[in-house]
Amino acid sequence: MTNTMAIGDCYSFLDAQSDEITRSPAGFTGLITPSPAEYPEALHKLVVERYEVIKEWQTITLTLFNQSLRGELDYAIAQLFLRELPDYLLRHHQNIFAEVHVNTPIFFRTDESTLGTILEVQSPGSRWGVYEQLQDYYMEVGSSTILVPLSEIWVATLRHHIGADPVVHHLLDNLAHPAAERYFAQKARRHARYYGYDKGIRALDCNFVRGHNYLSLRDEAFFPARRAAWAAGDLYYDLPPIAIFEQKIQMCLPFWKETRQFYPDRVRQLFPYTSLLTRDGVTLEDGEVIKIDEFCELPQTRREYYLKYGGPDISRNWGGRSVYNLARLSAAACATLLENISTAQENWLLQRACLQTSEVEYVRRDLSLAIDKVHPKYNCFYGPQSLLGVLVAHERISKTKGDDDTIATIALRSAAMP
Repeated sequence: MTNTMAIGDCYSFLDAQSDEITRSPAGFTGLITPSPAEYPEALHKLVVERYEVIKEWQTITLTLFNQSLRGELDYAIAQLFLRELPDYLLRHHQNIFAEVHVNTPIFFRTDESTLGTILEVQSPGSRWGVYEQLQDYYMEVGSSTILVPLSEIWVATLRHHIGADPVVHHLLDNLAHPAAERYFAQKARRHARYYGYDKGIRALDCNFVRGHNYLSLRDEAFFPARRAAWAAGDLYYDLPPIAIFEQKIQMCLPFWKETRQFYPDRVRQLFPYTSLLTRDGVTLEDGEVIKIDEFCELPQTRREYYLKYGGPDISRNWGGRSVYNLARLSAAACATLLENISTAQENWLLQRACLQTSEVEYVRRDLSLAIDKVHPKYNCFYGPQSLLGVLVAHERISKTKGDDDTIATIALRSAAMP
């Protein structure tokens, strides 16, 4: 776009930038830093090289589920993922794994409180559009040396992966910020065709389907025909239409006694210690199992765990919902919460808290500069075989995202900065 306004008025620029691309100024709603963040070359090497380990974790999990479903391993493994699902979705999973070679997600995004320690993996997850718009802004004002937008890299990576020009159906559902993803889709349309946007493209012409929850993929009108094309290798799902990769419970498998043996230490090192909550109690990092009331009587400094709903209920596993910081609860409140949860037929997990705070300079809405002490959250975007970008969201409380007071920026390795 031509820059007809003062670049210093960054928020008016961002609104106009969004309005030009999507005919809506709602693309970016937070706050920004004056320039991109930096992180060391050594850390960049770590987040690039661990891609193979993340895929190893996803592949092992998928294999264990499939073998358990077939009766080759203990059914308790598959049951972890299936026990909250209705019968028709149980049959869906049985049929899918019998008929289709199911792959791991093609694109995904990590959530990390410290860069290098993964709290969750979103498949594919949102915020791609937030990165895209901030990248466009920083490129426009000359504070980034990046010359190729994320959307263009995304399409080129996808084209190489599927071996054909992408024809995309993007289901923009279950998103914290759909305006940003429309921004990303419109930018990607410069290099790929999209159903619902490009003339002459029909739904069943698509060879790539991107959605943000597997139920929308399973229950949409074109699924029967698409399942046949998927089985034939003519169509790719970004997130496969199965319940595994959206459930946080997958993070406990490298630590769970029934499955720990199948995962190497390098996979466990990706995550903070993560334990399945059971009626028997809590398994600590040293392997000791203590009862729930004993755990709750521990000093708050030893209860530095997040309790997270780990199952498939989208109304509870989305964003920061059904997440509790146990170190902030009294012993009585902790016991009441955990006792109620442990008796339900649901999956809940405890994950060691990995929090940090840092000071960040940002631009207020009145365009003045300020410094605040916040919690950083890093999002690493991955595609087939590679890291594609890093977004940082600085938040005033540690479990929310996407609020108007979130301070966002892209992060570049130090060597890439001028």
